[in-house]
Amino acid sequence: SPDPSLKINEVGIPLEIAKVLTVNEEVTSRNIESLRKLILSDKYPGANYIIRPDGRRKKISPELKQEIIEEIKPGYFVERHLQDGDIVLFNRHPSLHRGSLMAHYAKILPYRTFRLHPAVVFPYNADFDGDEMNVHVPQTEEARTEARILLNVNNNLMSPKNNTNLIGTISDAITGNYLLGQSNIDKAEAQQLLYNVGIITKLNKKSIPGKEVFMDILPPLSKSFVQEIEKSNLNDEYTFGVENDKITKRIDKEIGRDKAMEAISKAFTLGTNYLSRRGFTIALEDLNVNDKVKKLTFDIIKDGEEKTFEIIDSFNKKELEIIPGKTEDESREIKILQTLNEIRTKIGKAVKSEFPEENPVNSMIVSGAGGNMLNITQMACSVGQKSLWAQRINFGYEGRTL
Repeated sequence: SPDPSLKINEVGIPLEIAKVLTVNEEVTSRNIESLRKLILSDKYPGANYIIRPDGRRKKISPELKQEIIEEIKPGYFVERHLQDGDIVLFNRHPSLHRGSLMAHYAKILPYRTFRLHPAVVFPYNADFDGDEMNVHVPQTEEARTEARILLNVNNNLMSPKNNTNLIGTISDAITGNYLLGQSNIDKAEAQQLLYNVGIITKLNKKSIPGKEVFMDILPPLSKSFVQEIEKSNLNDEYTFGVENDKITKRIDKEIGRDKAMEAISKAFTLGTNYLSRRGFTIALEDLNVNDKVKKLTFDIIKDGEEKTFEIIDSFNKKELEIIPGKTEDESREIKILQTLNEIRTKIGKAVKSEFPEENPVNSMIVSGAGGNMLNITQMACSVGQKSLWAQRINFGYEGRTL
């Protein structure tokens, strides 16, 4: 499940799982007393087994507890329950690149799902419609150290494929920051939004441009870059959008990885909090177009059909210009497909020119949060000609396609 209240490099683990997954902790003179308390505990946090120096495992049962706490000494290992702050590996299949398996810090929570910060779902290609993921607990000190250093989410911020940011704002966070940049908010709301991301500041003006509030969450950057952000419309390029952001790389290079991750977290919280307070919704009517566009659509389709009939007519009269290297039939199909594909492109331009700027769907498209004009075109006007293997759908049965 998504949980934006977690840190980006944390993973929420259900209590029932934390009692089964164990951390292999070596007994030392420093931790022996705390481990004895865990062995004696009847509830979480507790311990399940001890491992003797000769390698034999001993299950901790109520009748053996007293004997075990007297037996353990430095050199023994205790398999204790997973606790907050333990490092674990989190994986989603199919593991297609190294970002599919990363190390997170455990956060033990109630309920029965693994919890993940939405900013980190992109490298896993995870969504929340029933995806299954796996947690592995490193069992040796060397494995835990490798997980912290090599596999830590923070160390996988940039993609090894094309050097873009794999971790960043998505969906609501992008829309929220974009709408914040378009509006002015009063002093009290601005201070509350900043407080929610961990910034305590005193604002003097009664009304504050949303863009200024966003700038307050950023670490110190060069003057020229700050001016570039201020001139922008706060779309995903300037609000830490996944794979499309200009700020992440700059902060990472000039100030450091920790500050970059902190800024992403603040931007995500600011965007989602503002959108939740403001409210955002779309209705079926927002996906419709006006009568002028509908008339244009019919005219464009009619024009395309007429051109197609002309091509078929010239084919039947053996007057069709043959494309070099193609048969007559192939030339006809290619020319028809070109004509029919132009229909959707032309309708798309008509929809774009007439689509109202104040439409909430437009906020999603312009900000880069999701969707494009093609979606609106296909829903409101025309799906366009479908092609299979570079040709129209063939007649596979009696008198019909498919």
